[in-house]
This record gives sequence, C-alpha cells and structure tokens, in this order.
Amino acid sequence: MTIKKMTTGKYKGKWQVRIQPTNRVTKERINVTPLYASTKREAAKIEHKMWNEYNAGFDFETSKHMFTDEFDRYVNKRIKDGYWSDNTIKAWNYSNRIFKQYFKDVKMTDMNQDLVREFSRKFVAEHNASASKDSVIAKCLTHMRKFFKPLVGKCFNENPVPERPLQQFFRTDELASQHQYHLLNDSEYSALKEAILNSLNICNPTKSVSKLAVWIGLETGMRPQEIQALKWDNLVLDDVNPYFIINDSWNGTAGKLNGHLKSRKMGEFRKTLPISKELVETLSEFKDVQKAYLQSKQIENKCNFILLNLNNYQKASSGIPVNQHRMNDMLHKLGELANIKILPNEKWSMYSLRHSAATKLGNTPKMSYPWAASRLGHTLAQFMKTYVHVDKDIDLNMENKWLVQQ
Repeated sequence: MTIKKMTTGKYKGKWQVRIQPTNRVTKERINVTPLYASTKREAAKIEHKMWNEYNAGFDFETSKHMFTDEFDRYVNKRIKDGYWSDNTIKAWNYSNRIFKQYFKDVKMTDMNQDLVREFSRKFVAEHNASASKDSVIAKCLTHMRKFFKPLVGKCFNENPVPERPLQQFFRTDELASQHQYHLLNDSEYSALKEAILNSLNICNPTKSVSKLAVWIGLETGMRPQEIQALKWDNLVLDDVNPYFIINDSWNGTAGKLNGHLKSRKMGEFRKTLPISKELVETLSEFKDVQKAYLQSKQIENKCNFILLNLNNYQKASSGIPVNQHRMNDMLHKLGELANIKILPNEKWSMYSLRHSAATKLGNTPKMSYPWAASRLGHTLAQFMKTYVHVDKDIDLNMENKWLVQQ
C-alpha cells in the first residue's frame, strides 16, 4: 500500500505517501523519501505527482542527498576536469565554504527559493555587507544558480535561485548601487600624465617601474595583468605607429604567467592601442638603465619583463613583475599630485584607466567600434555594454548647450 494513515509517531493522524519505483537500468528499487498529507484526497494527488515526476526522469536518488555534499562534489569535479582558471577556482571554493556554513544538513529536496532568500538576507546582515551586482552574495547566488540549472526537471521543478535573485530577495531600498570606476576627462588625463613625467626619474629604476606601469595603462587601457606580463619583445617599433603586441597575462594568485590572454586560446595575440613617441623614448631609455641595474646586482631578467619588480631582490631574481597593489598605490599618489578628485561612490584603480580609454574611444566621432574593441581585447558587445560610459567632456558640453537655451 502506497498511501496509509499513520496511527503513531510524529506524523500521527497524517496520510503517508510512499512510492517504490525501480531503476530503469539496474532494476534495483529506488528509495524515495515519503511525503505526508492532511487528507487522503490530498495524499492521492501527491502520489500521482510523484509518479509523474518519476516517469519524467526525476532523480530521486540525488534529491535525497545533502545539498552541500552535491555542491562540493560538483566543484571538485570541475576542478579535476580542468574547466576553471585559478581565480575561478578560488571564487567557487569560497562559495563552497559559505554554503557548508549556512546549509548544513539541508537535503537537495528541501532546497527552495524561500530557503535561499533566507540565506541571502542572513548572510548580508551577519557580514554587514551590501547587496549589489558586484557583491559577495551576488557571486554566491550566481554559483548556486549555475549548479542547480542542469538539475531543473530532474530534481527540481524550478531553480531554487531565480533570475535576478537580488531583486527578488531584497527591496529596492535595500540594494546598494554598484560603484563605478572614476573616468578621466581630458584635463585630468593631461594632469595625470604631467604628474608622471614630473615625478619620473629613469636614473632611479627601482622607483620608475610602477610609474611606467601607470603611464602604459593610461595610454593603452590594457588590463593590469597584461601590463605586468609585458616583455621587451612585445614592443613593436617598425610600424607607422608604435604599439605592443601581446599574447600573455600575469596570474598574481599562482605567481606565474597564464600562457594566454583572458578568455583566449594559447598563442592568440592582439595589438594594443598605439602609444606615444614620448613613451617609446622613455621606455628605450629605461631599458638601458634596467639592464645596467640588473648587471650590477647580478640578476638575470629571465622573462625579459619590461616591468620586472626591482624593489625586491628576491622577486627580481625569480622573474616576478611589479604587483597590482603597487601599481594601484602609485596611481593613487599620482592622482593626488594631479589633484584628481575621486567621489565616495567611485572606484579608482588601474581599471579606471581602462574604462577611461574605452569611453574616449566610444565617444570619438567616426571611431570604428570593432577596431576599438579589438585593441582592448573585447567583443564589440562587451566593449559597448561594460566599458563605454558617458564622456565627461561631452556631458559638460551638452549641459552648456542646454543652458544656452534657457
């Protein structure tokens, strides 16, 4: 009998619904957790639903496992199969630790949107965190939704993590606006470059590396990891306009080169935006100074890095380039010298230079957007969606035009 009334125990007076399907391949009986209903009629509906789920391929075996065990198994398999980069592994392992803390002893079958909502709000409250597009909770929910996606129709009728979960789980007034990168206008660009030139002393190579990194970022809009990986033979001088041709990036977590550009195959390369002759001349001078300095210290530039970390003997000897933290620190110092004002809701880092370059390109009349996207290492869609913002100089020009009409 698959439906019976309980006369003792915790569910006394309830109607128990139990089905006993068999594995279609092994013919072994599948253990299905019984469900309970208040009336026999309701129990009959539940039984019908359970058989429909089984006939539709519902995975009862997985559904009774612990969520954290299944998520942990999924993460470890993806790592073992080599699907993820080091940074992606780090992010998923963090989500894995968080879920083990908040979903202890929760079965897969018990996971639903109400439980995930409760977790989201509790996590934000306990960590005094914010709920925004680039927040920790947003990343965790993205991982969870991706894990559940292939299980919809097998273990779940709907994904326990809905689309746009933050909007579903938090009120609008509880959501934090996403911090935007500070974008340089024309005068700030000139002031920052002037600050670099005024403070740069090539004869002191140890203090020149991070300043050159900022200068390169200012002119090319390259990712910081790409700037770190620049080699002397990446500099192309025999074309009409000088530029870098790159095919690698630096992995700060692993302390080594990635062997490829972001989201690109090994061996694929791209040209950067052209650089000024002034920068080329400075780099040429720095190359000689760097060579002499390394010879005096009996250090070999193993990877032929332009921006080898000269502030640390051990790192220089190991072939480690300047780190991103030092680059960002130098940008902050130069920004202060250039009197650049950063608003409280703005981010100011090497990526600000990338966003600034993209915005200038996107707002340049008759600019070829495919060319601009290619030089920055993006698809056209990603270039327009993520990196192109309202140009501050054009914004001011439009405001003035409007005021003239008042």
